[in-house]
Amino acid sequence: MRSITIEQVARWTNGTIMRVASRAKELNGVATDSRAVEPGMIFIALRGERFDGHEFVRDAIERGASAVIVHQLDAVPRDAQVSVVTVNDTLRALGDLAGGYLRWLTADADCRVVAVTGSSGKTTTKFMIGHVLNRSFATLVSPESFNNEIGVPLTILQLESSHRILVLEYAARHRGDISYLCNIARPDVSVITNIGKAHIGIFGSERAILDAKAEIIEALPREGCAILNADDSAFNELRMRTQGRILSFSVAGDDAIDVRAEDIKWLPTGMQFRVRTAHASFNAYLPIFGEHNISNALAALATALALKGELSERDITALSTFTPPKMRLEIKTTSNGVTIINDAYNANPDSMRAALHVLKRYPTSGRRVAVLGEMKELGDASFDEHFKLGWELPDYDVDIAIIVGPAKPIADGISARMREVSKQQEAIALFVADDADDATHLLRKHLTAGDVVLVKASRAVQLERIVERLCGDKGDRDD
Repeated sequence: MRSITIEQVARWTNGTIMRVASRAKELNGVATDSRAVEPGMIFIALRGERFDGHEFVRDAIERGASAVIVHQLDAVPRDAQVSVVTVNDTLRALGDLAGGYLRWLTADADCRVVAVTGSSGKTTTKFMIGHVLNRSFATLVSPESFNNEIGVPLTILQLESSHRILVLEYAARHRGDISYLCNIARPDVSVITNIGKAHIGIFGSERAILDAKAEIIEALPREGCAILNADDSAFNELRMRTQGRILSFSVAGDDAIDVRAEDIKWLPTGMQFRVRTAHASFNAYLPIFGEHNISNALAALATALALKGELSERDITALSTFTPPKMRLEIKTTSNGVTIINDAYNANPDSMRAALHVLKRYPTSGRRVAVLGEMKELGDASFDEHFKLGWELPDYDVDIAIIVGPAKPIADGISARMREVSKQQEAIALFVADDADDATHLLRKHLTAGDVVLVKASRAVQLERIVERLCGDKGDRDD
Protein backbone atom coordinates (compact mmCIF):
# COMPACT_ATOMS: atom_id res chain seq x y z
CA MET A 1 0.00 0.00 0.00
CA ARG A 2 1.18 3.50 -0.82
CA SER A 3 1.40 5.71 2.26
CA ILE A 4 -1.60 7.92 3.02
CA THR A 5 -2.46 10.52 5.66
CA ILE A 6 -5.09 10.58 8.37
CA GLU A 7 -6.71 13.53 6.57
CA GLN A 8 -7.18 11.39 3.46
CA VAL A 9 -8.66 8.62 5.58
CA ALA A 10 -11.22 10.97 7.11
CA ARG A 11 -12.09 12.51 3.76
CA TRP A 12 -12.59 9.21 1.94
CA THR A 13 -14.63 7.64 4.76
CA ASN A 14 -16.63 10.80 5.53
CA GLY A 15 -15.36 10.36 9.08
CA THR A 16 -14.38 12.72 11.87
CA ILE A 17 -10.83 13.04 13.13
CA MET A 18 -11.03 12.82 16.92
CA ARG A 19 -7.33 12.59 17.66
CA VAL A 20 -4.05 12.89 15.73
CA ALA A 21 -0.92 11.15 16.98
CA SER A 22 2.53 12.29 15.95
CA ARG A 23 3.51 8.78 14.86
CA ALA A 24 0.66 8.67 12.33
CA LYS A 25 2.03 11.04 9.70
CA GLU A 26 2.21 8.22 7.16
CA LEU A 27 -0.14 5.25 7.22
CA ASN A 28 0.94 2.26 5.19
CA GLY A 29 -1.48 -0.61 5.58
CA VAL A 30 -4.95 -1.65 6.74
CA ALA A 31 -6.06 -4.55 8.92
CA THR A 32 -9.42 -5.70 10.25
CA ASP A 33 -7.86 -8.44 12.39
CA SER A 34 -5.80 -7.09 15.27
CA ARG A 35 -3.45 -10.08 14.99
CA ALA A 36 -2.41 -8.89 11.52
CA VAL A 37 -1.55 -5.36 12.63
CA GLU A 38 1.99 -4.13 12.07
CA PRO A 39 3.51 -0.76 13.01
CA GLY A 40 2.20 2.07 10.85
CA MET A 41 -1.06 0.38 9.91
CA ILE A 42 -4.71 1.41 10.26
CA PHE A 43 -6.98 -0.89 12.26
CA ILE A 44 -10.67 -0.87 11.33
CA ALA A 45 -12.99 -2.19 14.04
CA LEU A 46 -15.57 -4.22 12.14
CA ARG A 47 -18.63 -5.69 13.80
CA GLY A 48 -19.45 -9.28 12.84
CA GLU A 49 -21.90 -11.95 13.92
CA ARG A 50 -19.42 -13.49 16.34
CA PHE A 51 -16.89 -10.74 17.05
CA ASP A 52 -16.83 -6.99 17.51
CA GLY A 53 -13.57 -5.41 16.43
CA HIS A 54 -14.01 -2.67 19.02
CA GLU A 55 -13.07 -5.28 21.63
CA PHE A 56 -9.65 -5.64 19.97
CA VAL A 57 -8.74 -1.97 19.53
CA ARG A 58 -6.37 -2.05 22.50
CA ASP A 59 -4.62 -5.14 21.12
CA ALA A 60 -4.22 -3.46 17.72
CA ILE A 61 -2.68 -0.38 19.32
CA GLU A 62 -0.28 -2.51 21.36
CA ARG A 63 0.82 -4.19 18.13
CA GLY A 64 1.72 -0.83 16.63
CA ALA A 65 -1.37 0.52 14.88
CA SER A 66 -0.86 4.18 14.06
CA ALA A 67 -4.55 4.89 13.47
CA VAL A 68 -7.91 3.30 14.19
CA ILE A 69 -11.31 3.71 12.55
CA VAL A 70 -14.12 3.09 15.02
CA HIS A 71 -17.80 3.67 15.60
CA GLN A 72 -17.47 3.62 19.40
CA LEU A 73 -14.97 6.24 20.55
CA ASP A 74 -14.88 4.79 24.06
CA ALA A 75 -13.24 1.64 22.64
CA VAL A 76 -10.01 3.65 22.27
CA PRO A 77 -7.95 4.04 25.47
CA ARG A 78 -7.68 7.73 26.41
CA ASP A 79 -3.91 7.60 26.80
CA ALA A 80 -3.23 5.73 23.56
CA GLN A 81 -0.80 7.40 21.15
CA VAL A 82 -2.91 6.71 18.09
CA SER A 83 -4.89 8.73 15.56
CA VAL A 84 -8.64 8.14 15.70
CA VAL A 85 -11.34 8.55 13.06
CA THR A 86 -14.96 7.92 13.99
CA VAL A 87 -17.56 6.82 11.43
CA ASN A 88 -21.20 5.75 11.48
CA ASP A 89 -20.51 2.32 9.95
CA THR A 90 -17.03 0.79 9.98
CA LEU A 91 -17.83 -1.80 7.29
CA ARG A 92 -18.97 0.88 4.87
CA ALA A 93 -15.95 2.95 5.89
CA LEU A 94 -13.71 0.08 4.79
CA GLY A 95 -15.33 0.12 1.36
CA ASP A 96 -15.22 3.91 1.13
CA LEU A 97 -11.57 3.94 2.15
CA ALA A 98 -10.71 1.39 -0.55
CA GLY A 99 -12.69 3.26 -3.19
CA GLY A 100 -11.07 6.57 -2.31
CA TYR A 101 -7.62 5.01 -2.27
CA LEU A 102 -8.15 3.38 -5.68
CA ARG A 103 -9.34 6.61 -7.29
CA TRP A 104 -6.47 8.56 -5.75
CA LEU A 105 -3.83 6.02 -6.73
CA THR A 106 -5.05 5.65 -10.31
CA ALA A 107 -5.50 9.39 -10.92
CA ASP A 108 -1.90 9.57 -12.11
CA ALA A 109 -1.23 5.88 -12.85
CA ASP A 110 -2.68 3.59 -15.51
CA CYS A 111 -4.19 0.68 -13.59
CA ARG A 112 -7.17 -1.19 -15.00
CA VAL A 113 -9.66 -3.24 -13.00
CA VAL A 114 -10.76 -6.72 -14.07
CA ALA A 115 -13.75 -8.09 -12.13
CA VAL A 116 -14.89 -11.73 -12.30
CA THR A 117 -18.15 -13.33 -11.24
CA GLY A 118 -20.26 -16.36 -12.12
CA SER A 119 -22.02 -19.33 -10.57
CA SER A 120 -19.07 -21.70 -11.04
CA GLY A 121 -15.39 -21.34 -11.79
CA LYS A 122 -14.93 -17.70 -10.86
CA THR A 123 -12.03 -18.28 -8.46
CA THR A 124 -10.14 -20.54 -10.87
CA THR A 125 -10.81 -18.09 -13.71
CA LYS A 126 -9.62 -15.17 -11.58
CA PHE A 127 -6.32 -16.90 -10.91
CA MET A 128 -5.96 -17.91 -14.57
CA ILE A 129 -6.50 -14.30 -15.61
CA GLY A 130 -3.88 -13.13 -13.14
CA HIS A 131 -1.46 -15.85 -14.24
CA VAL A 132 -1.80 -14.89 -17.91
CA LEU A 133 -1.74 -11.12 -17.43
CA ASN A 134 1.22 -11.18 -15.07
CA ARG A 135 3.39 -12.17 -18.04
CA SER A 136 2.73 -8.74 -19.58
CA PHE A 137 1.71 -6.43 -16.71
CA ALA A 138 2.43 -5.94 -13.02
CA THR A 139 -0.73 -7.60 -11.73
CA LEU A 140 -2.36 -7.79 -8.30
CA VAL A 141 -4.85 -10.65 -7.83
CA SER A 142 -7.17 -10.92 -4.84
CA PRO A 143 -6.44 -13.87 -2.51
CA GLU A 144 -8.61 -16.96 -2.74
CA SER A 145 -11.68 -16.03 -0.69
CA PHE A 146 -11.39 -12.23 -0.78
CA ASN A 147 -14.55 -11.75 -2.85
CA ASN A 148 -16.98 -9.84 -0.64
CA GLU A 149 -17.47 -6.46 1.03
CA ILE A 150 -14.45 -7.13 3.27
CA GLY A 151 -12.08 -9.05 1.02
CA VAL A 152 -12.39 -6.80 -2.03
CA PRO A 153 -11.52 -3.56 -0.17
CA LEU A 154 -8.64 -5.25 1.65
CA THR A 155 -7.24 -6.37 -1.70
CA ILE A 156 -7.55 -2.88 -3.18
CA LEU A 157 -5.68 -1.46 -0.19
CA GLN A 158 -2.69 -3.66 -1.10
CA LEU A 159 -2.38 -1.95 -4.49
CA GLU A 160 0.91 -0.20 -5.28
CA SER A 161 1.67 2.54 -7.80
CA SER A 162 3.61 0.00 -9.87
CA HIS A 163 0.58 -2.22 -10.48
CA ARG A 164 -1.05 -1.97 -13.90
CA ILE A 165 -3.79 -4.57 -13.50
CA LEU A 166 -6.05 -5.33 -10.52
CA VAL A 167 -7.95 -8.63 -10.77
CA LEU A 168 -10.89 -8.97 -8.37
CA GLU A 169 -13.56 -11.59 -7.76
CA TYR A 170 -17.09 -10.41 -6.95
CA ALA A 171 -19.37 -12.83 -5.10
CA ALA A 172 -23.07 -12.29 -4.47
CA ARG A 173 -25.57 -13.69 -2.03
CA HIS A 174 -28.16 -10.95 -2.53
CA ARG A 175 -29.20 -8.54 -5.24
CA GLY A 176 -27.08 -5.41 -4.97
CA ASP A 177 -23.97 -7.11 -3.56
CA ILE A 178 -22.07 -6.84 -6.84
CA SER A 179 -23.29 -3.29 -7.48
CA TYR A 180 -21.87 -2.32 -4.09
CA LEU A 181 -18.49 -3.81 -5.00
CA CYS A 182 -18.58 -2.11 -8.42
CA ASN A 183 -19.11 1.23 -6.68
CA ILE A 184 -15.88 0.59 -4.79
CA ALA A 185 -13.93 -0.62 -7.82
CA ARG A 186 -15.67 0.00 -11.13
CA PRO A 187 -14.42 -2.59 -13.59
CA ASP A 188 -12.84 -1.82 -16.94
CA VAL A 189 -13.29 -5.48 -17.90
CA SER A 190 -16.11 -7.62 -16.47
CA VAL A 191 -16.01 -11.41 -16.78
CA ILE A 192 -19.02 -13.70 -16.23
CA THR A 193 -18.04 -17.38 -16.29
CA ASN A 194 -21.60 -18.76 -16.37
CA ILE A 195 -25.04 -18.46 -14.80
CA GLY A 196 -26.19 -21.58 -12.93
CA LYS A 197 -28.08 -22.75 -9.87
CA ALA A 198 -25.52 -22.02 -7.17
CA HIS A 199 -27.22 -20.32 -4.17
CA ILE A 200 -30.66 -20.68 -5.78
CA GLY A 201 -32.03 -21.35 -2.31
CA ILE A 202 -31.00 -17.82 -1.35
CA PHE A 203 -31.88 -16.03 -4.59
CA GLY A 204 -35.12 -17.93 -5.20
CA SER A 205 -34.79 -18.39 -8.97
CA GLU A 206 -32.29 -18.56 -11.81
CA ARG A 207 -33.70 -15.25 -13.03
CA ALA A 208 -32.73 -13.62 -9.74
CA ILE A 209 -29.25 -15.14 -10.01
CA LEU A 210 -28.87 -13.74 -13.53
CA ASP A 211 -30.02 -10.29 -12.41
CA ALA A 212 -27.51 -10.30 -9.56
CA LYS A 213 -24.58 -11.42 -11.70
CA ALA A 214 -25.51 -8.98 -14.50
CA GLU A 215 -24.73 -6.07 -12.17
CA ILE A 216 -21.07 -6.58 -13.02
CA ILE A 217 -21.62 -5.76 -16.71
CA GLU A 218 -24.20 -3.06 -16.07
CA ALA A 219 -21.50 -1.18 -14.12
CA LEU A 220 -19.14 -1.07 -17.10
CA PRO A 221 -18.35 2.27 -18.69
CA ARG A 222 -19.09 2.57 -22.41
CA GLU A 223 -15.43 2.06 -23.18
CA GLY A 224 -15.35 -1.06 -20.98
CA CYS A 225 -15.46 -4.67 -22.13
CA ALA A 226 -17.63 -7.63 -21.09
CA ILE A 227 -16.19 -11.15 -21.39
CA LEU A 228 -19.15 -13.51 -21.86
CA ASN A 229 -19.55 -17.29 -22.20
CA ALA A 230 -21.27 -18.03 -25.52
CA ASP A 231 -21.94 -21.61 -24.37
CA ASP A 232 -24.08 -20.39 -21.48
CA SER A 233 -27.86 -20.21 -21.85
CA ALA A 234 -27.81 -16.64 -20.47
CA PHE A 235 -25.39 -15.37 -23.13
CA ASN A 236 -27.89 -13.58 -25.35
CA GLU A 237 -29.59 -11.77 -22.49
CA LEU A 238 -26.29 -10.75 -20.92
CA ARG A 239 -25.14 -9.45 -24.28
CA MET A 240 -28.27 -7.30 -24.57
CA ARG A 241 -27.63 -5.83 -21.11
CA THR A 242 -24.07 -4.75 -21.90
CA GLN A 243 -23.39 -1.18 -22.99
CA GLY A 244 -19.67 -1.67 -23.60
CA ARG A 245 -17.72 -3.86 -25.98
CA ILE A 246 -18.28 -7.63 -25.85
CA LEU A 247 -15.79 -10.45 -26.35
CA SER A 248 -17.24 -13.96 -26.42
CA PHE A 249 -15.57 -17.28 -25.64
CA SER A 250 -16.69 -20.85 -26.30
CA VAL A 251 -15.52 -24.47 -26.30
CA ALA A 252 -18.10 -25.33 -28.95
CA GLY A 253 -18.69 -22.16 -30.94
CA ASP A 254 -18.25 -21.20 -34.58
CA ASP A 255 -16.22 -18.53 -36.35
CA ALA A 256 -18.40 -15.77 -34.89
CA ILE A 257 -16.91 -16.42 -31.43
CA ASP A 258 -14.02 -14.14 -30.47
CA VAL A 259 -11.96 -16.72 -28.55
CA ARG A 260 -12.80 -20.39 -29.07
CA ALA A 261 -11.32 -23.84 -28.52
CA GLU A 262 -11.04 -26.55 -31.15
CA ASP A 263 -9.53 -30.04 -31.37
CA ILE A 264 -9.83 -30.71 -27.64
CA LYS A 265 -7.86 -33.77 -26.47
CA TRP A 266 -7.67 -35.39 -23.05
CA LEU A 267 -4.08 -36.29 -22.18
CA PRO A 268 -2.82 -38.25 -19.15
CA THR A 269 -1.68 -35.00 -17.53
CA GLY A 270 -4.19 -32.42 -18.74
CA MET A 271 -5.94 -30.94 -21.75
CA GLN A 272 -4.61 -30.08 -25.19
CA PHE A 273 -6.57 -27.81 -27.52
CA ARG A 274 -6.29 -25.20 -30.21
CA VAL A 275 -7.18 -21.56 -29.52
CA ARG A 276 -8.62 -19.55 -32.38
CA THR A 277 -9.37 -15.85 -32.63
CA ALA A 278 -10.34 -13.76 -35.63
CA HIS A 279 -6.70 -13.19 -36.54
CA ALA A 280 -4.64 -15.94 -34.92
CA SER A 281 -4.43 -19.60 -33.98
CA PHE A 282 -2.38 -21.24 -31.21
CA ASN A 283 -1.72 -24.69 -29.79
CA ALA A 284 -2.44 -24.69 -26.05
CA TYR A 285 -1.95 -27.03 -23.11
CA LEU A 286 -3.62 -26.83 -19.71
CA PRO A 287 -2.23 -29.06 -16.91
CA ILE A 288 -5.66 -29.58 -15.32
CA PHE A 289 -8.67 -31.56 -16.48
CA GLY A 290 -12.12 -30.71 -17.77
CA GLU A 291 -13.66 -28.84 -20.65
CA HIS A 292 -15.07 -26.42 -18.09
CA ASN A 293 -11.47 -25.49 -17.24
CA ILE A 294 -10.77 -24.90 -20.92
CA SER A 295 -13.75 -22.54 -20.79
CA ASN A 296 -12.14 -20.79 -17.82
CA ALA A 297 -8.87 -20.55 -19.75
CA LEU A 298 -10.64 -19.03 -22.75
CA ALA A 299 -12.15 -16.40 -20.45
CA ALA A 300 -8.63 -15.56 -19.28
CA LEU A 301 -7.37 -15.30 -22.85
CA ALA A 302 -10.34 -13.15 -23.85
CA THR A 303 -9.46 -10.82 -20.98
CA ALA A 304 -5.89 -10.58 -22.26
CA LEU A 305 -7.25 -9.87 -25.73
CA ALA A 306 -9.45 -7.08 -24.35
CA LEU A 307 -6.53 -5.43 -22.58
CA LYS A 308 -3.75 -5.99 -25.13
CA GLY A 309 -5.60 -5.91 -28.43
CA GLU A 310 -4.12 -9.23 -29.54
CA LEU A 311 -2.97 -12.53 -28.09
CA SER A 312 0.60 -13.77 -28.18
CA GLU A 313 2.42 -17.04 -27.55
CA ARG A 314 3.35 -15.60 -24.15
CA ASP A 315 -0.32 -15.60 -23.14
CA ILE A 316 -0.87 -19.15 -24.40
CA THR A 317 2.23 -20.65 -22.80
CA ALA A 318 1.26 -19.11 -19.46
CA LEU A 319 -1.62 -21.61 -19.32
CA SER A 320 0.82 -24.53 -19.37
CA THR A 321 2.24 -23.53 -15.98
CA PHE A 322 -1.06 -22.79 -14.24
CA THR A 323 -1.68 -24.46 -10.89
CA PRO A 324 -5.33 -24.61 -9.73
CA PRO A 325 -6.41 -23.38 -6.30
CA LYS A 326 -6.53 -25.95 -3.52
CA MET A 327 -9.43 -28.42 -3.58
CA ARG A 328 -10.41 -27.58 -7.16
CA LEU A 329 -9.83 -30.82 -9.08
CA GLU A 330 -6.60 -31.19 -7.13
CA ILE A 331 -4.94 -34.50 -8.04
CA LYS A 332 -3.29 -36.55 -5.30
CA THR A 333 -1.93 -40.10 -5.20
CA THR A 334 -1.96 -42.30 -2.10
CA SER A 335 0.89 -44.62 -1.12
CA ASN A 336 -1.12 -47.64 -2.29
CA GLY A 337 -1.64 -46.32 -5.81
CA VAL A 338 -5.10 -44.75 -5.57
CA THR A 339 -5.67 -41.44 -7.36
CA ILE A 340 -7.76 -38.85 -5.50
CA ILE A 341 -9.48 -35.98 -7.32
CA ASN A 342 -10.07 -33.49 -4.53
CA ASP A 343 -12.83 -31.13 -5.66
CA ALA A 344 -14.22 -30.63 -2.17
CA TYR A 345 -14.04 -26.84 -2.03
CA ASN A 346 -17.65 -26.33 -3.10
CA ALA A 347 -20.45 -27.82 -5.17
CA ASN A 348 -23.58 -26.94 -7.09
CA PRO A 349 -25.46 -28.94 -9.75
CA ASP A 350 -23.37 -27.61 -12.65
CA SER A 351 -19.99 -28.02 -10.98
CA MET A 352 -20.97 -31.52 -9.80
CA ARG A 353 -21.62 -32.60 -13.38
CA ALA A 354 -18.40 -31.00 -14.59
CA ALA A 355 -16.40 -32.89 -11.94
CA LEU A 356 -18.15 -36.18 -12.75
CA HIS A 357 -17.29 -35.65 -16.41
CA VAL A 358 -13.63 -35.35 -15.38
CA LEU A 359 -13.95 -38.59 -13.39
CA LYS A 360 -15.45 -40.32 -16.44
CA ARG A 361 -12.64 -39.18 -18.75
CA TYR A 362 -9.77 -39.58 -16.29
CA PRO A 363 -7.33 -42.21 -17.64
CA THR A 364 -7.29 -45.25 -15.37
CA SER A 365 -7.06 -49.03 -15.40
CA GLY A 366 -9.04 -49.24 -12.18
CA ARG A 367 -12.53 -48.36 -11.00
CA ARG A 368 -14.15 -44.95 -10.85
CA VAL A 369 -15.40 -44.01 -7.40
CA ALA A 370 -17.60 -41.00 -6.61
CA VAL A 371 -17.80 -39.75 -3.01
CA LEU A 372 -20.50 -37.10 -3.04
CA GLY A 373 -21.91 -34.92 -0.29
CA GLU A 374 -24.67 -32.37 -0.05
CA MET A 375 -25.02 -29.38 -2.37
CA LYS A 376 -26.05 -26.57 -0.02
CA GLU A 377 -28.27 -23.53 -0.59
CA LEU A 378 -30.57 -25.10 -3.18
CA GLY A 379 -33.73 -24.32 -1.20
CA ASP A 380 -36.92 -25.96 -2.41
CA ALA A 381 -35.04 -27.45 -5.37
CA SER A 382 -32.68 -29.41 -3.13
CA PHE A 383 -34.35 -32.83 -3.24
CA ASP A 384 -34.99 -32.70 -6.99
CA GLU A 385 -31.46 -31.56 -7.82
CA HIS A 386 -29.85 -34.26 -5.67
CA PHE A 387 -32.20 -36.96 -6.97
CA LYS A 388 -31.60 -35.89 -10.59
CA LEU A 389 -27.84 -36.05 -10.07
CA GLY A 390 -28.15 -39.59 -8.72
CA TRP A 391 -30.34 -40.62 -11.66
CA GLU A 392 -27.65 -39.40 -14.06
CA LEU A 393 -24.71 -40.99 -12.21
CA PRO A 394 -24.57 -44.21 -14.32
CA ASP A 395 -23.96 -42.00 -17.38
CA TYR A 396 -20.58 -41.08 -15.89
CA ASP A 397 -19.34 -44.71 -15.76
CA VAL A 398 -19.15 -44.68 -11.97
CA ASP A 399 -18.37 -48.11 -10.48
CA ILE A 400 -18.72 -47.24 -6.79
CA ALA A 401 -20.76 -44.41 -5.26
CA ILE A 402 -20.50 -43.35 -1.63
CA ILE A 403 -23.15 -40.81 -0.67
CA VAL A 404 -22.42 -38.90 2.52
CA GLY A 405 -24.87 -37.59 5.12
CA PRO A 406 -27.83 -35.44 4.04
CA ALA A 407 -27.07 -36.09 0.35
CA LYS A 408 -29.11 -39.33 0.52
CA PRO A 409 -31.48 -38.18 -2.29
CA ILE A 410 -28.52 -38.80 -4.62
CA ALA A 411 -28.61 -42.43 -3.50
CA ASP A 412 -32.37 -42.50 -4.06
CA GLY A 413 -31.82 -41.30 -7.61
CA ILE A 414 -29.16 -43.94 -8.25
CA SER A 415 -31.41 -46.70 -6.93
CA ALA A 416 -34.35 -45.53 -9.03
CA ARG A 417 -32.20 -45.39 -12.16
CA MET A 418 -30.70 -48.82 -11.58
CA ARG A 419 -34.17 -50.32 -11.40
CA GLU A 420 -34.81 -48.94 -14.89
CA VAL A 421 -31.57 -49.84 -16.69
CA SER A 422 -30.94 -52.91 -18.79
CA LYS A 423 -29.95 -56.05 -16.93
CA GLN A 424 -26.85 -56.18 -19.13
CA GLN A 425 -25.55 -52.96 -17.53
CA GLU A 426 -23.47 -53.53 -14.45
CA ALA A 427 -24.99 -51.86 -11.40
CA ILE A 428 -23.20 -49.20 -9.39
CA ALA A 429 -22.00 -50.45 -6.01
CA LEU A 430 -23.86 -48.01 -3.79
CA PHE A 431 -23.04 -47.12 -0.18
CA VAL A 432 -24.53 -44.49 2.12
CA ALA A 433 -22.18 -43.07 4.76
CA ASP A 434 -23.22 -41.17 7.86
CA ASP A 435 -20.27 -38.77 7.74
CA ALA A 436 -16.71 -38.28 6.47
CA ASP A 437 -15.31 -40.82 8.96
CA ASP A 438 -17.76 -43.47 7.80
CA ALA A 439 -16.98 -42.70 4.16
CA THR A 440 -13.24 -42.97 4.84
CA HIS A 441 -13.75 -46.38 6.43
CA LEU A 442 -15.70 -47.59 3.39
CA LEU A 443 -13.03 -46.32 1.02
CA ARG A 444 -10.21 -48.01 2.92
CA LYS A 445 -12.19 -51.24 2.83
CA HIS A 446 -12.94 -51.23 -0.90
CA LEU A 447 -10.20 -49.30 -2.72
CA THR A 448 -7.43 -51.02 -4.65
CA ALA A 449 -4.44 -49.77 -6.64
CA GLY A 450 -5.44 -48.04 -9.86
CA ASP A 451 -8.81 -46.77 -8.62
CA VAL A 452 -9.71 -43.10 -9.12
CA VAL A 453 -11.79 -41.34 -6.45
CA LEU A 454 -13.67 -38.06 -6.88
CA VAL A 455 -14.49 -36.27 -3.61
CA LYS A 456 -16.96 -33.39 -3.94
CA ALA A 457 -19.53 -31.52 -1.84
CA SER A 458 -20.35 -28.02 -0.69
CA ARG A 459 -17.80 -26.22 1.47
CA ALA A 460 -19.74 -26.67 4.71
CA VAL A 461 -19.63 -30.48 4.39
CA GLN A 462 -15.81 -30.48 4.66
CA LEU A 463 -15.26 -33.68 2.70
CA GLU A 464 -11.60 -32.72 2.35
CA ARG A 465 -11.20 -34.56 5.66
CA ILE A 466 -11.55 -37.77 3.66
CA VAL A 467 -8.70 -36.73 1.39
CA GLU A 468 -6.53 -35.76 4.35
CA ARG A 469 -7.04 -39.17 5.95
CA LEU A 470 -6.48 -41.17 2.79
CA CYS A 471 -3.37 -39.17 1.92
CA GLY A 472 -2.08 -38.76 5.44
CA ASP A 473 0.19 -41.81 5.55
CA LYS A 474 3.92 -41.43 5.09
CA GLY A 475 4.86 -41.89 1.48
CA ASP A 476 1.70 -40.38 0.02
CA ARG A 477 2.41 -37.56 -2.37
CA ASP A 478 0.88 -34.83 -4.47
CA ASP A 479 1.16 -35.32 -8.23
